[in-house]
Amino acid sequence: MLRSLSQTKNQHCRHGSPPRRSTPAGPSPSTDLLQEARHQEKRSFPLGKVLATSFLAVSALSGTAAAAQTTPPAEEISVTEKLCCQDSVDLSKEDPPGEKTRFGLSGSFVNDNMPTFVSRNLGGPEHKTPDGDYFDDDGWTAELRLEANWQKKNSEYVLGGRLMMATERGAWQPGPDFTGKRTDVGELVLQRNQRVELSESTTLDFGLGAGVQAVGQLGGESVQRWWHGTGLLGGRTGQALQGDQMSESFRVRPLLTGGVQVQHQLLEQQSLKSSAQALVPLGHGLGVVGLQAGLQTQLGPLSLEFGGKLDGSWSGADELSFMDVNGVRPGAYGSLSLEAKNLGSLYTRVETGGFRNEPTLTVGLRFGGGSKARLSSFR
Repeated sequence: MLRSLSQTKNQHCRHGSPPRRSTPAGPSPSTDLLQEARHQEKRSFPLGKVLATSFLAVSALSGTAAAAQTTPPAEEISVTEKLCCQDSVDLSKEDPPGEKTRFGLSGSFVNDNMPTFVSRNLGGPEHKTPDGDYFDDDGWTAELRLEANWQKKNSEYVLGGRLMMATERGAWQPGPDFTGKRTDVGELVLQRNQRVELSESTTLDFGLGAGVQAVGQLGGESVQRWWHGTGLLGGRTGQALQGDQMSESFRVRPLLTGGVQVQHQLLEQQSLKSSAQALVPLGHGLGVVGLQAGLQTQLGPLSLEFGGKLDGSWSGADELSFMDVNGVRPGAYGSLSLEAKNLGSLYTRVETGGFRNEPTLTVGLRFGGGSKARLSSFR
């Protein structure tokens, strides 16, 4: 037997590789696999069923993949249409970012009444009470302001009104000509602002508006007497709260407003801001043109800004003849704002000089979305 095996081996060596088996024409390879799986199922334990099932699953998946490759293009188009329609439904539920119109309402109060630690170190003696601790509450003594703004992307509308109360200076140490004169200035303006991005770090805001300005008796004295007499603060009443009205009524004239502001980001949290504003009455009213430049620092929801300003003002109204309005006056300012996203903000500003020519404090509260007016109609 060993000899026959040796001979067989030598024959294989002589003829090279083993003879190939010809594949007869007949069933396909997949049929052979199925028959072999059935044969294994008959003579093996249940593992044979698992192997047979696996072979069938692989064959089925291969057939599915081949069918997918031959899917007509029409089915792909239908899938795309479904996705498109689904996207349009999602977008209709909520406007894309920046497309919503955001509305806000703010009210502020301007006065030369400040905390003692501020008034002791700000302004000269001509603006203070004889003891030097408080501001004298004369001149541009108070101002009430209300503003609403609508913002949509780069467009903004601002509707604002304010009442300014002007009183004769020198009430604490009156001279022989002092009579306690007073008058009011009221303004109502609608302004349209537009924003343009000059670069990734620089924005330009500009706006034009129109409204009316009234000068005369507008109820400012009654507001002040309530505030100092029965309101939140006691204090000056009677003749000490100037009551010599310059007129028994008021005059109304058209008013044009405009402004431009450039903001350039220096660092991630700091930017330079510069602006110019104008309020021009068509007639004998109160006109102001001002320039302002400062450095703004953003620390989360807290915004700080400090800078300088230069105001030029004029008036031809007889009701304001007792006020030293005409001239160009420099000044400085500092502001602080705390903003809660989509809720509102609390802001305050201290300034000196300018067309008021005295230190003033502004305290304001804003409710609503968006931000404060990018360009206010008022100076």
